[in-house]
Amino acid sequence: MIEVSDAHKRYGSTVALTAVDLTAEPGQVTAVIGPNGAGKSTLFRAVLGLETLDAGSALVDGLPYSRARTPLRAVGAAVDPSAFHPARRVVDEVLIAAVSQGLPRRRVEAVLHEVGLWPVRHRRVRALSLGMRQRLSLAVALIGRPRSLILDEPLNGLDVDGIHWMRGLLREASDGGCAVLISSHILSELERVADRIHVLASGRMISSADVAASAERSRHVVVVSDDPGALRSLLVTQATDIVREGRALLVWGMTVRAVAEMAFRHRFFVESLAESHDSLESDYVRLLAEAAPLDPVLKEPPRSDGPS
Repeated sequence: MIEVSDAHKRYGSTVALTAVDLTAEPGQVTAVIGPNGAGKSTLFRAVLGLETLDAGSALVDGLPYSRARTPLRAVGAAVDPSAFHPARRVVDEVLIAAVSQGLPRRRVEAVLHEVGLWPVRHRRVRALSLGMRQRLSLAVALIGRPRSLILDEPLNGLDVDGIHWMRGLLREASDGGCAVLISSHILSELERVADRIHVLASGRMISSADVAASAERSRHVVVVSDDPGALRSLLVTQATDIVREGRALLVWGMTVRAVAEMAFRHRFFVESLAESHDSLESDYVRLLAEAAPLDPVLKEPPRSDGPS
């Protein structure tokens, strides 16, 4: 389990994190989304002990990651696909990770097969595409069969097949009890795979929501009629909310069948009728638009300066 509580971090006068709380549970995929510079990478690096928080805590299985006896068994991380030595071979980078943790060498072949790099195991890192370097990062992350995974923008550089493969890997890991923490700008994929999504903006967590529950709340019926005004007056007796958009009515709190039955009973002509729900992208854009600007008082240092 990954737990971040009241995390603060700043670099000089720049606020990176302010009072951030986050929990990534075992058996779930937890996603963090936000614009560039929102603080996502800083948050992940703080969990991994690569950044020191000015205040608050970031724990893995109840302890700072720096105190893990076998780090790659506790957390597998893929946060920087450019971190490998360009002259080393793929197999050597994974072997170094295995040996450093006292892991059996047979794990090297196993994870290279798992991420699809076994055929290019003797290739130098500098000859790899971005997508292949992403897979190499994952091989190292998976080498210790970790209890938690932290993946920062792992979909960058992957082709369609690679994204499909990644989706399966994330679900398989979480189904096996792993706590998966991921960031990505590809919201459509996160909507498919994540169990919980947090929105980070200007270093603040502005939203945390269960994906399934959010989809259920946003589910509504779209009905197009020749007399939307009169149909709205009829449906308002049963619906929890109705929004009119031209000849279309967006109806919450009713099923497609219920809308169809009422329209038929009262002889309304219905041109189209379908169930819909707001996408993660539309919710995300709305949340960022509604988010208040960063309060200038937050620029006061919580405790100490970090590197700029």
